[in-house]
Amino acid sequence: ELQEKIITLKEDYSNSQKEILKSHIKNSLKFIEFYYEENKNLKSKDEIKKEIIYILNKINLNENSNEYIFIYDFSGVLIDNSTDKSNIGKNFLNFTDSNKKEVVKELIETSKNSDGGFVNYFWTKPEITKERNKISYVISYEPFSWTIG
Repeated sequence: ELQEKIITLKEDYSNSQKEILKSHIKNSLKFIEFYYEENKNLKSKDEIKKEIIYILNKINLNENSNEYIFIYDFSGVLIDNSTDKSNIGKNFLNFTDSNKKEVVKELIETSKNSDGGFVNYFWTKPEITKERNKISYVISYEPFSWTIG
């Protein structure tokens, strides 16, 4: 009975964390949509993208959190990562994790679903330098050809 309770508690915690993650990304998307609509007749698309990224990095997440935002364009180029700027501009489309999963391809494809979705994968955390199991909620923003997660 105790083992069943432990499993139930883990599942409940995992599900609540997923909902927080999904809510955070959807709120970020709402901000992007709003900012673009408010500025599209005043500024260039490139200028708006830069401003959105700057603002997201300023408002988004607690430094001590495991949560962060990343943005890939639909060709697999890393546009932004709120915690690690070292790989911005690099193409990760053909990156595979230790299970041979094409992570960025799956992130992009999943993000194009009408309500986005969750992707489970392995990725190296820079401060640890070993792969960790991760889950991301991703959704796309078509006007910029962005996958946000």
